[in-house]
Amino acid sequence: MSSVITRRAVPVVGFAAAVALVAGLLAITQASAKTIYACVPSSGSPHIFSKKPKCKAHESRISWTSKGEPGSEGLQGPQGLAGPTGAAGAAGKGVTGAVGATGHIGVTGPEGPTVVSRISGVAEETTGTELGAETGTSEAACIDTEKLVGGGAQTGVESSGADPVPAIVQSYPAGSKWIAQAAVLKAGDAGSTISVTAYALCAK
Repeated sequence: MSSVITRRAVPVVGFAAAVALVAGLLAITQASAKTIYACVPSSGSPHIFSKKPKCKAHESRISWTSKGEPGSEGLQGPQGLAGPTGAAGAAGKGVTGAVGATGHIGVTGPEGPTVVSRISGVAEETTGTELGAETGTSEAACIDTEKLVGGGAQTGVESSGADPVPAIVQSYPAGSKWIAQAAVLKAGDAGSTISVTAYALCAK
């Protein structure tokens, strides 16, 4: 908003004076948005002041404020180019931490596995070589201070001609013993025999 303070009627300013007035106003308004003053003579060019002047007797003093309205927001400019990659930073080096406290002694673990021994029983043979002929029962036993933990059996053949084919028909634990028996699966020549031997796995 503009306000005008006059000492007397303001005479009409000529074209040249008006141009000078506008030029002076532009110079001041560009430097500051404060109140602008002018001493306007009855003839001749006006005098522009940034501070309140003391005009001469034949001049009229006028003043006004000039501050334009904010312009509308401009369009967003294009995105700038990516800057160069920065230099690698220095490698960090942390301080070595203090040694941790000694942990508590753990609970004693269970006793480890005991020594296992293999005990073989007496070999038992067939009395014939015909199909289905069975051996005697072979037994392998652990001693009183040992525990049976497993066992098995193995077969054998004795022949001077065609070998008979043996097969294990029984192999099982019984208390502290392992028991096994075999039979002829395929007959061999006369005089040939098969055998079976049980074995026990005993732990101390």
